[in-house]
Formats: sequence, C-alpha cells, structure tokens
Amino acid sequence: MLNNTVFYPRVLLITRNDVDEFGPKGASIGNWFQFWPKDKIGILCSSKTTGYNYTPHYYVTSDRDITWSALYKRLKKHKPDEEMNNSAGLISSGDVSGGTSCASGDSRDEERPGLLKRIGLAYYRRIFKPVISSRMKAFIDTFKPDIIISFIEDLQAIGWTTRIMKHWDVPCIVELEDNWFALNERASGFGKTAQLHVWKKLQSLLGRADYTFVIGHALQKHLKKTCNIDSEALHCVDLPSRYDTWPKRPIHSDTRIIRYCGSVGSRIDTICDLYDAVQSLREEDPLKIEVHIHGVIPESYRSRLKASWFFQHPIPPHDEVPKLLRNSNILFLSETYQQSWKEYVSLAVSSKTHLYMMAQVPILAYGPTWAGVMAYASEFGFAAVVQAPDIHELKRIVIEMLNSKQDDILQAAAQVMGQNHNAEKVCSNLLAVCARIKDEREGLRN
Repeated sequence: MLNNTVFYPRVLLITRNDVDEFGPKGASIGNWFQFWPKDKIGILCSSKTTGYNYTPHYYVTSDRDITWSALYKRLKKHKPDEEMNNSAGLISSGDVSGGTSCASGDSRDEERPGLLKRIGLAYYRRIFKPVISSRMKAFIDTFKPDIIISFIEDLQAIGWTTRIMKHWDVPCIVELEDNWFALNERASGFGKTAQLHVWKKLQSLLGRADYTFVIGHALQKHLKKTCNIDSEALHCVDLPSRYDTWPKRPIHSDTRIIRYCGSVGSRIDTICDLYDAVQSLREEDPLKIEVHIHGVIPESYRSRLKASWFFQHPIPPHDEVPKLLRNSNILFLSETYQQSWKEYVSLAVSSKTHLYMMAQVPILAYGPTWAGVMAYASEFGFAAVVQAPDIHELKRIVIEMLNSKQDDILQAAAQVMGQNHNAEKVCSNLLAVCARIKDEREGLRN
C-alpha cells in the first residue's frame, strides 16, 4: 500500500492506450502503480476512450504531434482508427496474449491484413514521424517528470520516447510487452524491410535506456539472445488478500467444476479437446465445464459444445474474480496448437495465469511446447502440463488431478506467485528501481 514516508518520483508513463480501470492496461500498468500517489503520475497516450481518469495528468497525442500533420489529418479521414493504431502490424500484448482486452472473444479472430495492406501500414509511420509539439512541450514542462517509463508498442512510442529523453535529459525505463516487435517477421518484401527498420529503432532505444523491463522470462531470454541486452522480468500482479477470504471448493464435491476464464479466439480448439475429454468421463464423474469468456463461442462450434454440463458465462466483474476462481476444482490454462499463431504466443504469458495461481486451485496447462505460457508452467511447475493435442492424455491428467490433492503443483504456484506476481513485492521493487535511477542521474548532473 501507499507509504507516506517514502519518496515517489514523478513518472511520465508513455503508452499507446490509456490506463483503464479493469481492462488490459489496468491489469498491468494500473496494478504496477496502484500504490503510487496519482498526482505524481503523468500519462502520455495516443488513445483515451473512456471517462475513467487514472491520474489528473493526461496528454493525448493528436495530429499536431506528427510530422506532415496536415497531410496526416487528410489521410486519416480515409483510414480506420484501428489501422492507424496497428500500423506495421504492431499489436499490443493485450490483443495477442489472451488478456482482458477483447470484447468479441479474441482479437486474433479478426481478419489479418493482406500483404499490400500490411506493406502500406508498415510504412505509414515511417513517413509520419512523431514530433514534440508546443502543446506536448507545455504539458511536460508543467508536469516536470523525474523519470520516463515507456511501454513500447509501436514505432511512434519509440519516437516520442527518444525525443523526450533527449530534450529534457530525463532518465528512461523501457518496458516491452510480449513479442509485438516480432509480429511481422513472416512478412516479405517491403513489409519485412519496414519491420527491420522498427527493430533497429527499438534496439537503439534499448541501448540508450537506463533500465529495461520485459513481460516474462521467455522475452527476457529472447532479448538477451537477440540483442545481448540485460533486462528484468516484470509480471502482471494482484493482491493475494483478495483471494484468501473466499473458501475453496471441496475436492470431493458432488459436482466438480473445471473452469476457464479469458479470451477464446484461436484457443477454441483446446476448449473442444477439454469438452471431449470430459464427455468420456461423465459416466464416472458428474463433471461440469464452465467457461467465462468475452463475447460468445463462435457459431461454428456451438452445435458441438451443446451438452447440458457445458456452461458459457460472460467475464465476471473484477471484484468477483477471486470468489469465482476459488469455487473450482481445476482451472484450465490453454494456448492454441495452430502453427500460424506461433509467433504471436511464443513469448506471451496469458494475463489470467497469475490469477489462477492466487486462487490456489490446481491448474491444468494445455498447449504446445513453443507457447510462452507453457514454457513458464513447465519451468516452474505450477501446473499439470499436457504439451501435445492428445485427448486421451488430457483425460488421464484430469482423472489424476481430480483424485489427488496436487500439493506439489499448489506449492509451486504459491512460490511463483509470491516471487513474481505479488503486487506489494513487485510494486516495491519497481519503486526502488525508479528511485535508484533518478538518484544516479542526479548524481551525474552534480
């Protein structure tokens, strides 16, 4: 919680989307800074779509913060906003890692752009570069940040961060989320050239930054291997106390529940596999599957998932998540086996993972070896793992989990949760890093 005896630096957060209350940015940035005095937080973002104000200090970028702004404004009238925000294929982690960002199931359900469209979007932000307008300058001069924390998600964020660092001589922490910079690696021709340009700009910024955070250990290893840049893994967090007050569902309940929470999208096949495994167990055990998802199950799958023991619900409100997860016998954590999504999920960790750990209910992880969340589960042992699309093996593991207490899994989950996902611990470390970097920069100036 907020410590009034501690000095909190004034931080300027640079992010593409606003820090909403319970959406993807609230789940990550909002929780990392939940104990920070809000009057010492400034937000520079490209999009603010709700009336919720995380801080009193906002700057929302506009056409005037882009070179060739008049032409930019004219072209913008003919381009959908989502294309403007996802130029060069740089999609935010909340869109690709199964977070809480998708209103219609999963953004991965959306049609992927064709090659010509992808090439056009890739070069769009190379032409219309970010600048510091007089309005942006006035905002930063007034706020007077001690440090920048830039949540890099596209080429424009790189540009604004680099310019602000240089103009105000402010130390900078860069935070990378999942593998947005790798999403166009399969693009050919001009698209590939544009992506290499983005990668070069990113490497330059990382080389100048005072510190680098990344989401998860897989991305930490990837960054060291590809760029030889050291970083610290920063994970999504929550407060364990939100879960401790709710009772756990007894292991020998009359009806036992396997529960899934989150986006479906490309994971729908894994839900179907779980359905088939449970269907073959129904004669022995009155199991239920309950899925809490954004939107609805795709129509083409509804006729298959029609049993009376399969229930679909909307995502619960934030305050009801702990009670819901605790009232489960198994929590299902899955990732798609489709090779076409490998680049999207190879470094990603689903934002439901830490919530499952905090519930202290056995976790069943089902997905390919190359998925980031599966690597995380395998390395740290917080889940029973099935890494092949094998319904018989899935059934065997479900039986094993229902007939034993799974103490090893629960102990590992508690340990990983305490080390990587406890809000008080992670937020305290983030504050210490910020304060140290600020003091080091002031020492150099003196």
